[in-house]
Amino acid sequence: MGYLYAAGGTLNNKTPEAAYEFIEEMSLNNYQWQVMKTKPMKTDVDAVAMLSSQVEALNKKINSLYFSTQRMSKSIIWVIILDFKITPIVIYRLEELSKFLLGWSRKLKSTTSSKLSTTLSAREKAET
Repeated sequence: MGYLYAAGGTLNNKTPEAAYEFIEEMSLNNYQWQVMKTKPMKTDVDAVAMLSSQVEALNKKINSLYFSTQRMSKSIIWVIILDFKITPIVIYRLEELSKFLLGWSRKLKSTTSSKLSTTLSAREKAET
């Protein structure tokens, strides 16, 4: 309770400048507190436990790398459009792919078979 009132209230009640000044003042006064350091000691470490913890750490690292590259990777999907040109479409997430395919599905359903046959016949005439 004494620390809170000695600081003049919580940091949330201070302006950013006053909070910064308070923290700076506290960091400059750190010599007032005694530092208790324990002497480092060597301990007997079981080799099997050490190796298993290293293997576990490597597994976590590999899993994090796999999932981060899976989220960031992009795949290129080739889509044949109605005029029979192949166009590369870059899809970053599965949701985008499903929206894209749903949109093309609707376009294909709205296109009648007569439009497709006239497009095909015009294409065949142009090739001959």
